[in-house]
Amino acid sequence: MVYCDANTWAIGFRQRVEASCGDCDDTALNALELLCGKKDGTYVKSISPHNGFWGDWSDAVRCPGRNNFLNGVSFKIEESQEKGDDTAVNDGKFACTRSSEIVASNGTPWGSWKSMKNCPRSTAICGFSLKIENVQHENDDTAANGAKFDCCAL
Repeated sequence: MVYCDANTWAIGFRQRVEASCGDCDDTALNALELLCGKKDGTYVKSISPHNGFWGDWSDAVRCPGRNNFLNGVSFKIEESQEKGDDTAVNDGKFACTRSSEIVASNGTPWGSWKSMKNCPRSTAICGFSLKIENVQHENDDTAANGAKFDCCAL
């Protein structure tokens, strides 16, 4: 797990995604970075447990204004393709405490959105970990396979 500093919470995110590459081995979501900030919305630092192996980083997407933090998360996940090309996690979106959902611009089309998981009332996302598959070399790579988020009192 990686955490925002004391008295800071996640105010936005970026994601590293490998775009569809045709007949090659697609991996989709490779890494996630949370932007940590103070209650006044001031950015403090970014946290990421792993930088991923492939793909490009999206622009940062933030909850607008003051006292507006990430407090829910949902992922677009592709089910196992059996003998096909697996990707696992393809895209992420977050709910903000004082506004609607925010989404990066570089997610891939495969899979379906899972239900939003929210922090308890009066808390916001303050830390997370990613489950990343190691490079498979000659076999099928998937990159991000899961995540855990921690919520801290506001």
